[in-house]
Amino acid sequence: MKNINISIEKEIDEITSLHKKGLFKKALEKTDSLNNSNPNNSLIFNAYGVIYAGLKNFEKSINYFLKAIEIEPKYIKAHNNIASVLTYLGRLEEASKYHIQITKFKPDYSEAYFNLGKLFFKLGKHEESAHNYAKTIELNPNHDEARINLIKILTYHNPNKKDLNSYILANTLLQSTKFDFKSEKEISDSSVSDFFHNCNEIVNKNLSNLNTEEVQIFRRNAFKFNCERHFEVFDTYKIIPENCFSCYKVQIDLKTVMELFKLYFVFDNLNLKDNNTRKCIIELRENVSGLYKGYIYCRSLDEANSIENQLKKILSKTIVKNFLVKVKRGCTEFGMLYPEYKDIKKNMKYDEKWRDKEKIVDEKLKDQSVKIVSSNFKNLTGTTLRDVLIMYNWLSYAKKAGDLSYKKIFENITISKTIENLFSDKLSKRSREFDYVS
Repeated sequence: MKNINISIEKEIDEITSLHKKGLFKKALEKTDSLNNSNPNNSLIFNAYGVIYAGLKNFEKSINYFLKAIEIEPKYIKAHNNIASVLTYLGRLEEASKYHIQITKFKPDYSEAYFNLGKLFFKLGKHEESAHNYAKTIELNPNHDEARINLIKILTYHNPNKKDLNSYILANTLLQSTKFDFKSEKEISDSSVSDFFHNCNEIVNKNLSNLNTEEVQIFRRNAFKFNCERHFEVFDTYKIIPENCFSCYKVQIDLKTVMELFKLYFVFDNLNLKDNNTRKCIIELRENVSGLYKGYIYCRSLDEANSIENQLKKILSKTIVKNFLVKVKRGCTEFGMLYPEYKDIKKNMKYDEKWRDKEKIVDEKLKDQSVKIVSSNFKNLTGTTLRDVLIMYNWLSYAKKAGDLSYKKIFENITISKTIENLFSDKLSKRSREFDYVS
């Protein structure tokens, strides 16, 4: 911006400080005073916009940002701010237009592309999201969040080859790596080893950063269980949400990381009527036994029992031994606090006194939610880059736990920082039985 008054900038810094402390009334008084002596200043209008956003007077906030942009059309901060407010309000298409404008003013500004990547993902526009994350990484190779988010998208969508950066290329090659799975045939240790060595070669040839903090591999359908909301209810009031009384899981307990890899192939190829969400995990929760598990999420006890019978037949031929299949109700944490809940035979019922507490949480979350217009989070089948990076953590976990079966898969694994941190904190941290795409 031209001819910026240094004294105004100093005053704006003080206003910003008051705003950050939540002293909105004082910030507004100071802005009014500054505006009286410096009318029609884009910096001051932007400050008004920020303050009114803090006061949740969003339409007034938007109007002030628009005034700032009218005076200074290429004022990037005002474009960013109005886009943030529109995003909060769920007006995602409108918000994206302001970030697109920023890329035109400043084509090398990586954060504008990153913000577009996030917006397009929320809109379910995976192609556009992947393109903008790839552009972010091109401009800023060390943008870790863009890297993480792009890898997540690659589990749902194969992007246009025009954006063939190293992550997309590695994922494309991994998608073409086929594992010869047959539901009637035992999965051999050597086939698992050959598969992972091929994947490792692809990843190492194309990427230098192999770190991920994720440890669970999902195969999702489009149904949303809304577990984040339910745990908010549980953590706040120590009550079990009503929806969770119809939630069942088929749980598979495994003894070695080799069996976990084999279950991964079973889950990737499992043909279920409703394509139920399923996952493979390493166990990291406090006071929960076992090292390796798989879960299939169900919406009724009958469905869970049916899938349990189907799965037992498949696992008896593919994994053969070292597994246990059982049906359980809801999340382990619920059963630890309410033992009768986890006892399927007792069939604990929802306590109607809890309903009002659920409503309080819903009111709280209503103001925090951003509307997602359209998003299909159904996983691609076949191996993805995200899968392989998580598998490194599985092998690292096995080595740390003293499970020597990792050597049959990949002997030269090093223990990752993620596993060092999670393993050492196992008694103080809790890793939930769900994961989010955000």
